Amino acid sequence: MPECPVCHQPYQEGLPICEMCGAITVSPPDVCPRCGVRVAPAQMFCANCHAPLETANPLASSTLRLPEPPGRSRAIMAHHLWIHGFLVALVLVTLISVGVSLLRRPSPPPGGSPEETKPALAVSPSAPSLSPSATEKPSATIPSGTRETGPNLKAQLEETLTELREASLHQDLNRFMGLYAPTFPRREHKRQETLKIWEAYQHIGLDYQINQIKVLDPSRAWARITWTVISREKNTGTIQNVARAYEVVFVRDLGKWRIQSSERAG
Repeated sequence: MPECPVCHQPYQEGLPICEMCGAITVSPPDVCPRCGVRVAPAQMFCANCHAPLETANPLASSTLRLPEPPGRSRAIMAHHLWIHGFLVALVLVTLISVGVSLLRRPSPPPGGSPEETKPALAVSPSAPSLSPSATEKPSATIPSGTRETGPNLKAQLEETLTELREASLHQDLNRFMGLYAPTFPRREHKRQETLKIWEAYQHIGLDYQINQIKVLDPSRAWARITWTVISREKNTGTIQNVARAYEVVFVRDLGKWRIQSSERAG
């Protein structure tokens, strides 16, 4: 006869519980009963479909008839069931709390962190992610006497902005960050922030309009740009549409205009 793995007393073959100490002698299933994914022996929930694995255990089957255990075995079983029930309830409460906090969290603005969100402008924070964070320095003040530019400079700036739009739509981080100058304030922070934004939002439409351009010096230009963003929140599927204006300073770097600084237009 086989021996109990806990008290080492012989038991009748086929019994799922030791009659002496109440230890479980039948191993749990190694696959999820709902989706068929392999699971660990001590795993309580399926990592793929989150189904409770206790329902697949032969002990929980309504068709399995167990012998009436002694008083000590019954107490041990009740203790185990109480612990399992407590853990399940704790997991459910945690999931509900996380879901409520996500639903109450407002959508952050383009390129900004969630703390900068204003309720009146719920917009995907990654579009087009030109606004610097609150700790970044604002763009340089436009000096008096700056001259207006011709169509040649406008076409060059449009080339940079068009590439920025395409990189944001396709979530190409290397291409996106390549359009920001090395002197852009907190550049690494901008990179990490953009990754988090793209995980939560997907752009459906993204367009811009250059309203005004001024030359600061031969290698720098200032422009007032309005971005129109249509985005979808990945968790809820909510569609958001917003237009915002930015004052952007471009710098000529390696033969290409790149963003040196950006701030929300007043």
